[in-house]
Amino acid sequence: MALRNQRIWQYIDEVARVGSVRQAAERLNVTPSALLRRIQDVEHDLKAMIFERHTSGVRLTAAGEVLIGWIRLQGAELRRVYSQIEELEGLQRGEVRIACSQAVARSFVLRHVSDFRKKHPNVKFKVTVTDHNTAVRALMEYEMDLVLIFRPLRSSELHPIMSIGQGWSR
Repeated sequence: MALRNQRIWQYIDEVARVGSVRQAAERLNVTPSALLRRIQDVEHDLKAMIFERHTSGVRLTAAGEVLIGWIRLQGAELRRVYSQIEELEGLQRGEVRIACSQAVARSFVLRHVSDFRKKHPNVKFKVTVTDHNTAVRALMEYEMDLVLIFRPLRSSELHPIMSIGQGWSR
């Protein structure tokens, strides 16, 4: 789903996620040397190192943390733009990424995703069942679009958009 000139951002994100240029290159179907050259080009342009290299792999530097936050924000914004363009064309398709606790996965999420897909069959859902902390981290890192959990911890970065009682079954 990326525009051609954004491929490098996907590459950098994958290296950050796996912590290894070699493993990221395998997943991305590029050679490690080509991937490393692209990263070095970005580091040259930024005049800052993105990754610290270690014998066990790579780790984001402070500059890399700032860049990866921007990359993930851009990815989320690009998905929103694609969705808006599809709405203009009346296509109503796309992917919604949901992280939820096991308590809501089978009943609440399954029922509502199923109902939604009946009306909008071209919309895909990626549902990840996980713990509270992982779900919140994934939302903050733009890996998920929606998080459904019981009793989320208070956070200055996140605000609930809806809250319902546990006995709600609609």
